[in-house]
Amino acid sequence: MRRVDYETRVPFVIKAATIPKMEALPAVAKSVYFPCSKCETERYHRVLAHLSSTEAKLECEVCGKKAKLSTTKEKTKSTKKKKTTKKKSAANAHAEEWKNLMESHQNDPQSYNFQGFYLEDTVIDHPTFGLGIVTASHASKIEVCFEEGVKTLIHKRDM
Repeated sequence: MRRVDYETRVPFVIKAATIPKMEALPAVAKSVYFPCSKCETERYHRVLAHLSSTEAKLECEVCGKKAKLSTTKEKTKSTKKKKTTKKKSAANAHAEEWKNLMESHQNDPQSYNFQGFYLEDTVIDHPTFGLGIVTASHASKIEVCFEEGVKTLIHKRDM
């Protein structure tokens, strides 16, 4: 980031190396020497609040510009397993179920309209979700199995 020091009219660059690295956050109401983006130089900033265990909110004592200070804690490797594989397998299982339902119901799809009436095992064509099969029909709602998931839609509604 290239800036101009207005006192000396000499361009200078605020580098990440000029930002102080701290192990722990300073106490609230203490002053920290930190680069100010508005003053374009390093100034004392007052600690206003701790946002988390690793971040603090600062305020420049000269111009009042607010900034964030982060401590440098080493990131530990997470031992938790990712759940994305379960979501993918569930999505794949649902896609297969939808495909099997579509193969078993070869009738022409009805265009979906919230005023229409739909019974179970009716194939509908929704403008957003595409082709689907009504799996359950209630008084004013239907559950429809689409390729991307099961959706609850309304039916038998008056304008």
